[in-house]
Amino acid sequence: LVMLSDGSLASSSGDQTIKFWNPYTSECHATLRSHPSSVSALAVLGVDCLASAYDDGTISIWNLASGSSPTTNEGHAKKVVALAALSDGRLASSISQDCIIKVWNPDTRASHDTLQGHAKPVTALAALSDGRLASGSEDGTIKLWDLDKGECLVTFEGHSSSVSAVAALSTCCIASASHYLTTNSQGFATSEFTLKVWNLHSRKCLLTTKGCSSTVNALTV
Repeated sequence: LVMLSDGSLASSSGDQTIKFWNPYTSECHATLRSHPSSVSALAVLGVDCLASAYDDGTISIWNLASGSSPTTNEGHAKKVVALAALSDGRLASSISQDCIIKVWNPDTRASHDTLQGHAKPVTALAALSDGRLASGSEDGTIKLWDLDKGECLVTFEGHSSSVSAVAALSTCCIASASHYLTTNSQGFATSEFTLKVWNLHSRKCLLTTKGCSSTVNALTV
């Protein structure tokens, strides 16, 4: 789920479509479909461009102003599970069953950098306005990356299970979500959601809250 410059919301789905919504009227005013695969992630590139990722490893770039057919990058062999538009116009992506993050130039379709450090697959990405990148992983950690140097600045630990979503609240705070299975007083297995807010300067967790009975797959600001 992403917000566009005109205030609309764009959503991706397993039905192979991208839908655009008016958040005030709850009406869908446009639908895009061009690829025979589930849409797994979205990212806004500039004012009029949208990147979409698919289960078959394809990434498409849409020009929403012109309405022309999207350009396609077929550089991944597996499902792309997360996208993030960086402040310099590049695109970061993570691939399922992989522990790396790739940084792309959407114009040339060339891969610039590969970020490695997570022990398990990367499940979530969030770009900060100052050019840094936050990533969440099945290893339960969140990492903050310096993209100029291609290195991890800090690793945040505190989640007891896979991180399912990450969002940049500002250049000094990020939020992360995870879920885990537990057993209630009657002995039944239940799923609980945990949301954490992290201060990037102090490198400490500012807030932890729990709720929801199923997985939270996305956070947005």
